[in-house]
Amino acid sequence: MRYYIFALFLWTGAALAQSYPAYENTTVNDFAEVLSSAAEQRLAAQLDRLKRDEGVEMTVLTLRSQSDYAPDKTLEQFATGLFNEWGVGHARRNDGVLVLVIIEDRAMRIELGAAYARDWDNAATQVIDDHFLGAFADGDYPRGIREGTSAVITEIVRPFLAGEEAPRGGQSKEIWFASGIFALMFAVSGRKAIGDFM
Repeated sequence: MRYYIFALFLWTGAALAQSYPAYENTTVNDFAEVLSSAAEQRLAAQLDRLKRDEGVEMTVLTLRSQSDYAPDKTLEQFATGLFNEWGVGHARRNDGVLVLVIIEDRAMRIELGAAYARDWDNAATQVIDDHFLGAFADGDYPRGIREGTSAVITEIVRPFLAGEEAPRGGQSKEIWFASGIFALMFAVSGRKAIGDFM
């Protein structure tokens, strides 16, 4: 009987461990393998500069499917949990950013640290619409990730650091975008306390 209970605990622990992928880098984790080595290195260098010059940790994660990790969670639950599990951002400032792109699910989310006011959700929605979706609809994930990540920095992170108010207006928090056979669900901004990457 003890053996079965012990085995159950081992199985349960293994299942829980699969809820989130383990990160390999604090900048870019291209688990869906949509970026070339050179593109990944350029993106990582950009995010390294952001942390060095502005003090903000930002990471880009691509996955094939959320079902490989947490099929029972919503996109928002998955992204927020992963954001906190990885500890994206400075523990006291809570200003980290996660860009999550899930290829087979055609889903993405920009997760903002708790320091960003709710109005920054609108800016994140606009960045997705203006800079990610067009390239994704064309099947060009590298361009969308490159241009979208740069836009997150210039249109969200730097204005936030400069003390600017977030733009108002924009669309609702979760929207379906469709272009031909391409459909992408996106949502923005988590609200949990966070800590530094390990």
